[in-house]
Amino acid sequence: MQNYWQNALTFEEYLKVAEERFHNNPDNNDEHQEYYELGLTRTNRTLKTYKVDGDQLANFKSKDFHGKILIISEPWCGDASATVPAVSKFFEAAGNEVKIIMGARNEGLIIMEDEMKAIADELIVCTDDGSYGRKALVTEPLKELCETWKPDLVVAIGPPVMMKFCTLTTRPFNIPTVVSLNTIMVDGTGMCGGCRVSINGKTKFVCVDGPEFDGFAVDWDNMMLRLGTFKAQEQEAHHRCHIGLHIQEGDA
Repeated sequence: MQNYWQNALTFEEYLKVAEERFHNNPDNNDEHQEYYELGLTRTNRTLKTYKVDGDQLANFKSKDFHGKILIISEPWCGDASATVPAVSKFFEAAGNEVKIIMGARNEGLIIMEDEMKAIADELIVCTDDGSYGRKALVTEPLKELCETWKPDLVVAIGPPVMMKFCTLTTRPFNIPTVVSLNTIMVDGTGMCGGCRVSINGKTKFVCVDGPEFDGFAVDWDNMMLRLGTFKAQEQEAHHRCHIGLHIQEGDA
């Protein structure tokens, strides 16, 4: 772990790597190129436009919270590219130490590394196959940090299964864990009910009551079951959108 910390990139270096991959990608047929551009655009937009709200910051400081913040995310995730910079900037403005764990299936999905380093005191990068950074699921360094660094708050943003297992990892340590849910949405006003989830046994709508919730209160199994409601239609749409692009199943 000590060697990993010493070899970690700064957020500024992370941004440079992301910019280089987008502007000078040696693979002209890289199917992830559009995700690099989208992620960079969202992250840079947030970094440039997000302003810490004075009233919110004052309210937060009034709670006298001076803990450590650990953010877990996947860099290709659209929710993460827009949310992580704002969350990190807010807590840093409040004087909190912030660390970020980024995870992806492989090196090709690691983007916005410099952006994340610029807003974090420490950045840990993991890939499932070990092609970049540490070969591990995000829950491995998460558990290690819970044991050693002892964060006071964990924020998990990414695929439901990742967030579920993050909460299972932090629960034994009794560390509050906030998750950002990404359920099916139709109208975004709470009228259709498509995004409903069970929070502590009560129905909530992600579009109007969330998307942030207490990770320990989420009925993850019910949520993931509902996410499969339109699986057949999604697979058909996925197929139609990729006709002629020569992308292998599972890569995009």
